[in-house]
Amino acid sequence: FVYQRGVSPVDNSRPLSRDDLRSNDVLKRQIDEFKLQRDAGVVVSAPQRVPTSSDVIAELSMRAFKESADADTIVEIKIEPKEGTVPVPLDVIALIDVSQSMENAAAVPQAGSSVDVGFSVL
Repeated sequence: FVYQRGVSPVDNSRPLSRDDLRSNDVLKRQIDEFKLQRDAGVVVSAPQRVPTSSDVIAELSMRAFKESADADTIVEIKIEPKEGTVPVPLDVIALIDVSQSMENAAAVPQAGSSVDVGFSVL
């Protein structure tokens, strides 16, 4: 989208170029590993890695609330550096999916039938 149109998919009035984009190398490696395992016939499930305390550089919390019954929902996202660490500049992107598509199971074809493996439609 960005390559073809040169604008943000969120705000078409905002110019956006290839140079503005950043690669998510961790996610790319996880996707590549998933594809290799899948193509090798390995039954693949969601990664179960549990972060250790040394992995944590910041605490993230989120809450949604309304100031009154008829008000819009407010979403507050809070990021606090771990005690003893030095805060560093970072970009944060928050995506809130309001499409309700996540309620639909993304069934996977296996042995001639569709199997719900816990993934959702995006």
